Amino acid sequence: MNQQELTLDLKNLSIHQTKEFNECVIKHRKDFDQMLCKLAKQKNLHTDIFFTSIFSREPEFSPLYERCCKLSFIKKQVDSGLVQKVIVDEIELFEVLKKSEICKKSGLIIHCNENRLRNFSKKFLPFRSFLRSLCFVVFMLLARRNGKIDHLNKKKIILFSTNILKGYISKNLDSEYSDRNFPDINDFISEEQKERLVFLPQFPGGPRPYNKIFERLRKQKQSFLIKADFFKLKDYVYAFSYPFRIDIKMINDVKFLDFDITGLILREYWQTTFDFKIIESLLNCIISKRLRQRGIKINVLIDWYENQLSSKGLIHGFKHNSPNTKIIGYCGIIDSASYRVNLHPSEYEYDQMLLPNQITVLGEDTKDDFMEFTKNLNIISAPSLRYKYLHQIERSNSKTSEFTILVALPIFKDQAENILSILAESKASLEKIDNIRVNIKVHPTQSSEIYQSLYDVESKNCKFVDGDFLEWVKAADLLVSAASTTCMEALAIGVPVAIIGAKNQILQNPIPKSIHHDYWRICYSSSELIGFVSAVYEIDKDNLTIESEKIRDSYFMLPTNKNIQKLINFQ
Repeated sequence: MNQQELTLDLKNLSIHQTKEFNECVIKHRKDFDQMLCKLAKQKNLHTDIFFTSIFSREPEFSPLYERCCKLSFIKKQVDSGLVQKVIVDEIELFEVLKKSEICKKSGLIIHCNENRLRNFSKKFLPFRSFLRSLCFVVFMLLARRNGKIDHLNKKKIILFSTNILKGYISKNLDSEYSDRNFPDINDFISEEQKERLVFLPQFPGGPRPYNKIFERLRKQKQSFLIKADFFKLKDYVYAFSYPFRIDIKMINDVKFLDFDITGLILREYWQTTFDFKIIESLLNCIISKRLRQRGIKINVLIDWYENQLSSKGLIHGFKHNSPNTKIIGYCGIIDSASYRVNLHPSEYEYDQMLLPNQITVLGEDTKDDFMEFTKNLNIISAPSLRYKYLHQIERSNSKTSEFTILVALPIFKDQAENILSILAESKASLEKIDNIRVNIKVHPTQSSEIYQSLYDVESKNCKFVDGDFLEWVKAADLLVSAASTTCMEALAIGVPVAIIGAKNQILQNPIPKSIHHDYWRICYSSSELIGFVSAVYEIDKDNLTIESEKIRDSYFMLPTNKNIQKLINFQ
């Protein structure tokens, strides 16, 4: 071995090392879950700690899962005698490794190349979060109104908790409200149920002025409960004072694969203190109490469910303040649980009353996956309101000699750049294929200009395109993308999928194992992508059509009056 092979740089893994890293991720998922379950049972932990990043398991919010995955990979490399030096880019990992007996006994050299400015800036994260969350409170107070709710007081409300993305209301201002997550729900319920159906909107993406958004919602024919109209000033004070209720010093001796990660957890707790997601979740714990005090009876709560902190707050609050309310967690997407480990509920969440009475998922085959960490779940498959269009779509039958690749860039910039870098490496090989066309579609919230100057991918047959994603994917022969339900949508339409794996990162693969591997592939390099393009050329179109019909029927159940009634009348 040369010196380069004996050095493990976590920011510069080879493709082979990245694949080995992801093998460790899969192998030690339950070890991570068991570590949190054991931590949850430590004495004198205040309930509020379960609404902090430590127990969120949300990788976009908490780095704990990814850091533990890296520790498992380092341990494997050290135990195999494959490395003598490890380079990390986080002081938190450096300190864990430096103190570990595993590294001391092996004589491992540990180097941290984290930028000093970045390390220094982490110290101020709580202050930044405090100001950001304070802005949220100010925006909520300014947008508060004492609206009339008498028409809801004597009804048994069917409450749908949903996410409204930035810009969604303004785009649909002139038309009757149709929810993004529960579209056309009124088509499947009775007139009496329509009178009882109310939406509880959540606004992901952080604080912003809410005056105009709330006013537009209040003017809609559809009924909404705006949380700001019910919260009191003392509720915001209560949420902000949670660090004084949690005695973080009670956490001690936390082990993951023989590594003492107590310091890792304590530092993360400090760095995410006062984060907007925590404040929002604690306020969500209170909303059920405020609704009850105003005489609003919630018969059924149907939450758009991705097992995030905001949902946990709602569920926990309703279980304590409105125990007769039936709570359904409607998981209406198929996402990558290999990365978003929080999608699969844990035993400690069951113990802490953070889980709904029933979880509904897309597809029978995903039910067992959801019970990866706990069997204490009432889980059923449910109709797919958001993707019902897949049963109505028809692909173009016009024969063309062109082979069209659609590259769908995800919202996260690092993932998008990784896809474009592999596309740039593949450019010369792709251009040798006759009649090939590559269309690049950026995420709807972004502009193509931010990527056009970064990579030399555009040519006569490779262009950035605008317009509706559905129309582009219908005309495609192959979709190239990363983790999202988009990949499953394409397969359901009959379009094979290449998922681009990012080096140095946890693989994000939303495609269930039951789907035939001929129709999708994970590609880490240009050679793997070109190889799959060649394989797609040889796919039997009739078999692909049959497989796509199976996917639609198995994972995107068509909504009907009967199955929607079963959903909202859960006993």
